[in-house]
Amino acid sequence: PLTIVLDNNSVLIPQENTLIELDESTKESIKNTLVKGEIFLEATNNMPVGADLNLLASNNQFFPLCYDSLITGSLINQIVSDSCIQLIQSSLLPDSIFVELNEDSTIYYAKFINSTDTTLIGKLMSLNLYAPQSLDENGFVVEGVVNNDFVELDSLALSWLTGYETLYLSPMITNLTTSVDSLPGWITFHTVDNLKIRSYISLMINSDGIIKSDE
Repeated sequence: PLTIVLDNNSVLIPQENTLIELDESTKESIKNTLVKGEIFLEATNNMPVGADLNLLASNNQFFPLCYDSLITGSLINQIVSDSCIQLIQSSLLPDSIFVELNEDSTIYYAKFINSTDTTLIGKLMSLNLYAPQSLDENGFVVEGVVNNDFVELDSLALSWLTGYETLYLSPMITNLTTSVDSLPGWITFHTVDNLKIRSYISLMINSDGIIKSDE
């Protein structure tokens, strides 16, 4: 049998991501009429692990696994693995990195800056994924767990949606936990185990602005 060991510091980011594309006229209309925006995220966890699900947004398709460990400074100042530094260097070519923290000291966004371009990676929201408690005698998930939440986006996060021609979205899974209360204990992954993610962004706009712009 195959045994995989995942510690609490493991980070999972899928290779494929979702993109949001807005033409220039749509972006301008939203900028001129936007009142507020909310994001809804729902995840159905059919895997025998729990975790924190973070929804990231970027103007680049590359999302580094060491995102949550970045600090402000140059690449040589980063306290992360050599492999992550090499991937950041080859993908983003930054001269420096700027990191803005939330009140709880987690990263709100990071900017990868060079002389010609700046790549932004920001965290739109976080969702706790509870580990399924219904496992059979072999450690397979019998019934998954549904987790969801609404978050109002602040003005900075809203500016990401309208500031780039293409915005890429990707989930980042951190802080893995299991349903096993004590060791030794086993969880078993099955080929049908999955994590289903559904999200949408709701924008409230001022209709007066649209009418006036049409006039």
